Amino acid sequence: MSANSQNMNYYSGFAKVSFDGFINENLFELNPRENNLIENLEIYHGVAKNPLNYQKETFLGFLVKSKYDGIGARKPIDLSIALDVSGSMSSIDSDKIGKSRLTLAKEGLKKLVPILDEKNDRVSLLTFNHNVQKLFTLIHKEEIERKFLSDIDAIEADGGTDLLGSIKSAMDNFSNENNNSNKVRRILCITDAYYDDEHNNLYNLIKKCVEEKNISITFMTIGSDSNLSLADKLCEFKGCNYFSITKTEELENYLVTNFKNIFFPVVHNAKLHVVCKNNNAKIIKCIGYSGPEIKINSNNESVFNIGTCFPSEIITLKENDEDKNYVEGGIFLLKLHSLSNEKMNFEFIFEYETIDGKKSCQNYEYEINQEQLDLDYFSNKNIQKGISIYYFTEVLNVFVEKANQFNNYDDEMKKNKEIEFIENAQSVRDYLEKNFVFNKNDYKSKKNLDRYKELMTERYKSYNEDFCRVYKIVNTLSLWKNIIK
Repeated sequence: MSANSQNMNYYSGFAKVSFDGFINENLFELNPRENNLIENLEIYHGVAKNPLNYQKETFLGFLVKSKYDGIGARKPIDLSIALDVSGSMSSIDSDKIGKSRLTLAKEGLKKLVPILDEKNDRVSLLTFNHNVQKLFTLIHKEEIERKFLSDIDAIEADGGTDLLGSIKSAMDNFSNENNNSNKVRRILCITDAYYDDEHNNLYNLIKKCVEEKNISITFMTIGSDSNLSLADKLCEFKGCNYFSITKTEELENYLVTNFKNIFFPVVHNAKLHVVCKNNNAKIIKCIGYSGPEIKINSNNESVFNIGTCFPSEIITLKENDEDKNYVEGGIFLLKLHSLSNEKMNFEFIFEYETIDGKKSCQNYEYEINQEQLDLDYFSNKNIQKGISIYYFTEVLNVFVEKANQFNNYDDEMKKNKEIEFIENAQSVRDYLEKNFVFNKNDYKSKKNLDRYKELMTERYKSYNEDFCRVYKIVNTLSLWKNIIK
């Protein structure tokens, strides 16, 4: 189960590493469902030593799972596609295949057509640069195959970017349509634009689109300049979500493999209340949560507005001749401030609205005994992995900060600081290898770290040779091979 506030990618153009990026491409085991409720919580806890200040820290963790995980919540859909064809879409990013952003977008959209339902799904398409051009309004699959597949190859990138105008035009495609409650109405905007919404024009338009027109929006940004502030704003609205595309296969993964998940939410207005009943612990930080500011009530109750939740794809792996189900990401961590070493009693209240407007409220009790507050106690592997990835990103971000400082030194200072920098890089490597190696052959582990290395190298390739030489030392120290289960 993924929330609309989650971006399923790496830090997208920032030098720092995002926890969400790593967490959402690592696997977390799903326990068997105990009931037929649409949504359930799995709750864990763990105690670990912070690698930066060496303090013992206690975490709660929770994973939202849905009965629609693995099968999706597919409904008939009217999908209005807005495709950016501005000049910057001709850019080629670090992807080794060497295709332009527009080429990747067109190839992904072509693969979307075959999975559409012939009778119930309709699609419209417009392109936009400094102008908006409507190629066709909402039509069924048979017409799409004739018009879309013949027209799309002729599209070329040129001009500026009128993102606001494209959303207005995409909304207009629904103006003469009946609001069929059984049909999903969604705009898919594929762009590389970094939109400066200083005057909240786009924000207000999306607000109108969602609240007055009952139309949800999915943004997919291609390239390394994705706008995370836009993502945060977008995810405040019911049914909306945001994805950053940095690899060739990702667009196809979202548009085809995960089509039944990312366009079809299962609950709205999800909210979690957490309170320590014996008042000996406080939540001081939520990791993996990028929604509205956490509210803490007078009774020390923390309230998290999770928003819209979508199903997740289930990955089944065989371990010791037993099938186990996993999802990518979705775990939240709550860092606690302990007021005593006595046992802690927590109450979780999870409430949400189903797609048809029915309200649900579930209560969970979770107890942490005194002996479970010892260092290196983990109630299961999910919480151990979540905490490890959190510390992993924290350590790497400290290194990235030092690397950026080093790059800003003048030549003489760099020469004086080079040995210190290399020693720091080696100590980071040693720490990570010692503390974050669980299973070297775990699914996707090496792929994820190779990808991080590639993105970081691309990020710094334009820096001077001195920095690249020092940074290369870090890469060759086998830092990237065996980290994270």
